[in-house]
Amino acid sequence: MVFKVKGKVLTKEEMAVKQDKKDVANQKVQAEAKAKSLADAEKKKQAIKEAELAVESKTTKKKSSL
Repeated sequence: MVFKVKGKVLTKEEMAVKQDKKDVANQKVQAEAKAKSLADAEKKKQAIKEAELAVESKTTKKKSSL
């Protein structure tokens, strides 16, 4: 079987290789996006923890000053 892509004639095997390359590229992009979202989520968790600690330290200071 022969495929025509952008004016080039490709065999079935060449098309399979081309599709595999596309799949690998898509998986890489998805993995990078997932890693970025996990990193963003981790940053948010850290910011929340820091905010909670700041509030806790302020309330502790107020209680100790009373």
